[in-house]
Amino acid sequence: RAAAAAAAEPAIIDGGIFAPAFARLSDAALLAHFRERQSPLLFVVEEPEETTPEKTAEIMGGVFTFNGETHALGHDFDWRVNPSADQEWHILLHKFYYAVGLARAFESTGSKAYLERWQALTCSWIEQRIPADFIAADVTGRRLQNWVYAWSIFVRSPLLPADFHRELLVSLHRQTEALLARLHQARNHRTLELYAIFLLATAFPEFAEAARWRTFALTELEANAAADFQADGAHCEQSTHYHCIVLRNFLNVARLAKLNGIALGAGFEDALRRALVFGAWMHRPDGEIPALSDADGGAYLSLLSEGARLLGCETALLEAHRERSAHFAQSGYVVLKSAADAPMETPRDRRYLVFDVGHTGEGNHGHLDALSFEAYAYGAPIVVDPGRYTYAEAGAVNWRAAFRGTAAHSTIQIDGRDQARYEPAGRKWKITGPRAQAHVCAFVSTEHADYVHGEVISAEYEARHERRIFFVDGRYWLIVDTLTARDQHAYDLRFQLTPEALGLVEIAGDGRRWEAATPHAHFTCVASDSVRARIETGWVSRRYGHKSEAPRLLFSAEGEDFVFATLLAPLRSGPLALVDFEHRDGALCARVLHAGAGVEDTLIIRPGAGAEVLRAWPDGHQRILLKAGGDA
Repeated sequence: RAAAAAAAEPAIIDGGIFAPAFARLSDAALLAHFRERQSPLLFVVEEPEETTPEKTAEIMGGVFTFNGETHALGHDFDWRVNPSADQEWHILLHKFYYAVGLARAFESTGSKAYLERWQALTCSWIEQRIPADFIAADVTGRRLQNWVYAWSIFVRSPLLPADFHRELLVSLHRQTEALLARLHQARNHRTLELYAIFLLATAFPEFAEAARWRTFALTELEANAAADFQADGAHCEQSTHYHCIVLRNFLNVARLAKLNGIALGAGFEDALRRALVFGAWMHRPDGEIPALSDADGGAYLSLLSEGARLLGCETALLEAHRERSAHFAQSGYVVLKSAADAPMETPRDRRYLVFDVGHTGEGNHGHLDALSFEAYAYGAPIVVDPGRYTYAEAGAVNWRAAFRGTAAHSTIQIDGRDQARYEPAGRKWKITGPRAQAHVCAFVSTEHADYVHGEVISAEYEARHERRIFFVDGRYWLIVDTLTARDQHAYDLRFQLTPEALGLVEIAGDGRRWEAATPHAHFTCVASDSVRARIETGWVSRRYGHKSEAPRLLFSAEGEDFVFATLLAPLRSGPLALVDFEHRDGALCARVLHAGAGVEDTLIIRPGAGAEVLRAWPDGHQRILLKAGGDA
């Protein structure tokens, strides 16, 4: 059929973009070839939030909604003009996720209107001669992917015009060549750009340059995986969200390669396996990720399961879900979980805490949040990271800076300053001074208790902050913050609660001792000297462009050396009381009473990195639950 069609129409030359066997095919013959071929094998990736039936219906009417912001552009608009104050809105317009939504709607209904809308949008973009690198190379990369996904559905239809089909292929080739010349130098943008090149090379072996594209992309993707994923599996940008997004791109590469018999290097697959295991550890028991650094919330367990099956590491993923605690040495994250097989509990009931004792991360996605944490218990998050909310910095409030700053996180702010100098630098705010240095001093996990000791050193002040977290019997956390300084400083200890807790938090106390009641947990804060306490207004974002008011506990003090000890007790753990906290024989000692059973735990912090947890029963019986030396 292709040969007959070629004879029926004059040949068209497209500047040598096709291999010789396809260079002189007519529009109809070229389309017939692609419609009839049996390989390569492709798959379609959808962005669920951008391809809903509701969004597709809006697109049909010329209405575009991204990040909760809607603009009616109609059917004839200038692609270069951004109707939003947020650059991310314009980026999503140019990434064309909605093309896949139109393709899926066409696939399910057969309505030609969806094909015609896709064709009109694509032709409009091409005919306006938008530079292939308009906005940024990663935008080009994502658009190429979405154009190929949509094409792979539409190309099967006899309704697809042959002349438009050629025009689309020519544009895909032009954009790919332009992308090759403008790749980002590293990290997540480079990964998605290289995946786009690999996808084009695999999907269109008919292009004369396909083999060159594929060789280059695979070589560079393997190098990028080795550079981006740290030895502990965490992505180098230290963002849970970007970790999963980057991993998804790499898994798409592996899936496409395996479908088409393309060999991948052993180092590449090993890096992905480590990343899968790290991703599994990060997920809370409710299946969501904590929104650490520049991150939205989200659930990626299905992605991890698919990746584990693809790479043959299901057992490692299962172990990550079952095990209790882990320290990721390179990224500095520590995860503490209760037992997976506790009687009378569901998997969602497990207690979970993730502690950030790592570096700020490469690039510009890290937050100024060293020694912050998220805590979850019995089906509900208790202390949460605020998320990212926005990258836009304009307006009366710089929300980008507000969500990124130290004050937005559950750590200690000193003298009202961020942990690193963060200020305008050119077009955007950036970390301009030395980055805060955080590291784990000790981590010990036993059957009945866990202990982690981290510290952070900032160039913004001479005070040093150390945080020690005890996790005892899967029932409660004791968080001990030690400040060491030569001079007087202002110390602000914050715990960011969830939006669901708004209006449901009570705080009471005076002097050294304060109690806070929240919907799912009780906080008791005892300090070495007088403290002021209040509930302040914070903000939490689980999706880009959406923020919710949320209460934040604030405990403030002034001094040189200072200590806060906070008992965080989930309500379903039963009545627990921090009955005493004092210096004793050169050590810090806290006593926690299990009121219903008369059992008392003594938690001891010794000079250096030593720690102990001792349990005493009413009958006088005692037991050591944990004994830590000083090695991380």
